[in-house]
Amino acid sequence: MTKRLLHLKDILYSKDLYMRVLKIEDPAHIQLPEDVGERLGLKQGDIVTITLEAQRVILEKRASSPVDASFGLWADLPPGPTYVDTLRDEWDARLTERLSNG
Repeated sequence: MTKRLLHLKDILYSKDLYMRVLKIEDPAHIQLPEDVGERLGLKQGDIVTITLEAQRVILEKRASSPVDASFGLWADLPPGPTYVDTLRDEWDARLTERLSNG
């Protein structure tokens, strides 16, 4: 019997599966236990996604913002509207060439 309980505990507290029972005081505000937040690596200000799947609620830490991930991506490009105008001129020239060949 002890061996079975240990095995069940290993399953419930494994790296990928974790179970907690909470009492809901206010359904609009659920406080995560501290250890759950730690396991997800949550910090104040983090964004999470909540998915409802039948009678299950899945809470996932959202990956970093695509905007944050792209920060500095275009740092080597010349700044300002002159560069944008140059790109537009190149696109217009290519479009005109395609239309005239087409």
